[in-house]
Amino acid sequence: MATPNTPWLNTFEPKRDHKFVLELANVRPYFITDVTIPQATVAAETVHNFLSHKFKFPGKLTWGDSTFTLVDPIDLNAAGLLVEHLRGSGYVFPTAFNTDNPASPDFYLKTIKKQGPVGSPNLLEGLKITSLNSDGQKVESWYLRNAFVKQVDFGMYKYEGEALKNIKVTVSVDWVDYENFLPAQFNINTTVPR
Repeated sequence: MATPNTPWLNTFEPKRDHKFVLELANVRPYFITDVTIPQATVAAETVHNFLSHKFKFPGKLTWGDSTFTLVDPIDLNAAGLLVEHLRGSGYVFPTAFNTDNPASPDFYLKTIKKQGPVGSPNLLEGLKITSLNSDGQKVESWYLRNAFVKQVDFGMYKYEGEALKNIKVTVSVDWVDYENFLPAQFNINTTVPR
């Protein structure tokens, strides 16, 4: 008689969605409540026809957006940090237009740059999501490369509620790098040549 497979007798720990840290410059990790890992999407296939045959080839790979939510405490003022990040990236508020002085740093032709703020803190510099195990050790990291702010939802105020005020931020990325910190015995089927 064959021995039944009993995985529950083996010691293992699954990755858990609440054991993570989002490294966002100037923001303590415990203010972040959730974050999405960007999705990898391969474009619709290209088809090559030859006689009565069809050969399909994958299209380009595109990385989706990442969205994270952070609490907006008074002492951190996350809303102010995000507005300053947008201003530092090149956004000029209409009240700051100065058409009389082209040398003004707020000249009306200024536009948002992908590289983010220059000379002021870039919130998205070194943006990465790190998964942890129960002992607080790193399991894996997702590095979000060339990220820039795509949307900021500053939330809402309402008299009926008593919840914490949250801000939801969506960032666009060019690509994502992945690194794992697992021992070799856990990487048998996941080793990919670089």
